[in-house]
Amino acid sequence: MSELIFLRAFGDLCVCFAIIAGFPKLFVRDVLLLIPALLCAAGAALGPWLEKRKLKYAALILPLASLLLADSAMEYLILVPAIVYTALLIHWGAFGMEYYNSRDQFKKVGLALGVFVGLLFPLGYFDGMYSQYWDTYDFPTALFYGLLYAFTQVFLLRQLRLGVDSRPQDRLRNNVEMVVVMVLIIGATVGILALEGLLRQSVVDLLTLVMMAVGFVPMLILEIINRFLNDEDGQAYVETMESLQETWIRGEEVVPDLEGMPVQPEEPGFPWLAAVLILVLLCLGAAYLLRNLGKNTAGRGSGDMLEAVEAEKPGARESWSSNRSKVRRIYRSYLKFLRRKGQRLRHDQTSLDILREAKGPADPAGELRRIYVRARYDLDEPVTDLDVEDARNVLKQIQNNAGRA
Repeated sequence: MSELIFLRAFGDLCVCFAIIAGFPKLFVRDVLLLIPALLCAAGAALGPWLEKRKLKYAALILPLASLLLADSAMEYLILVPAIVYTALLIHWGAFGMEYYNSRDQFKKVGLALGVFVGLLFPLGYFDGMYSQYWDTYDFPTALFYGLLYAFTQVFLLRQLRLGVDSRPQDRLRNNVEMVVVMVLIIGATVGILALEGLLRQSVVDLLTLVMMAVGFVPMLILEIINRFLNDEDGQAYVETMESLQETWIRGEEVVPDLEGMPVQPEEPGFPWLAAVLILVLLCLGAAYLLRNLGKNTAGRGSGDMLEAVEAEKPGARESWSSNRSKVRRIYRSYLKFLRRKGQRLRHDQTSLDILREAKGPADPAGELRRIYVRARYDLDEPVTDLDVEDARNVLKQIQNNAGRA
């Protein structure tokens, strides 16, 4: 079972479920979405192990088992993006991850999710002035899934950053930490089931205090303006605003006086088309989240593992400040420079493949690759200060050539 694939799949599914949870009136459900997320992520994590035994599609049993939790047409539809995501991951065998691509995707997806959750807060709060807080826009639940996504992906990136080059004791510590993270996630699931009502009310109370603090100055300005309204209509306006202000502070529901008002037409039917459209977009988004995963690497790989796998000779691990480590960091800077210039780097590329696809003069890039390969794999030859200086100069030459182009 690949714990890294579990964390990646669980985080991606939290993004989908954060969006779904943000609209509780549209996506009506009783099932706790955290349970399908855990089942689908567990199925994805079984994929690498079962693929070696030619049984990878058997990993779909757990994601499909989440359908047993649904008891309405809407709940079945809600689970579709999660099952589609897991099915695509298993079918493509996309079990490989690379640090820099994963980090770039985390920044983009995290920013978009943060904007979405941030917009839900004012929508849900002001909607609560006239009905129930978070009834139409469920900010607390969306925030919870957003935080789960951030927590798991930051931890995942840390594991990828350490990579397979780490010492055995480091890998053991990492595995223990990941087991602890999984236990915490499961514990959070159980705790939310038991304390969902209390937690939700606590979040509402906290956010109400925040909005009261933020709205103090506007309300003060409004009160000053109201003092200049001396006629009867103005006095009535002041009384109305004072009454509404007290109601908002107390968090009470505003019940309008319907006496004498015309009868409103019957509400339209449930917006199935909008719900299905959003779920289709989530399915496409799920496929997008898989775009930087590769095949058959079991979820491991550090940022500089773009070179073909070669056996390293045993020896003491190089320190962070060694010349060999400095050359490898310079080469990673070169890879980041290529990404900024628009070159797509895949996990299965060697440094020779990258050199062939790179734009610009090949001589400086080839020289940098020669220094890197020798520092990376030729452990019998020492890496000198002059090698490090040459690598820096070559990288500067590459960047200067690109700037003049």
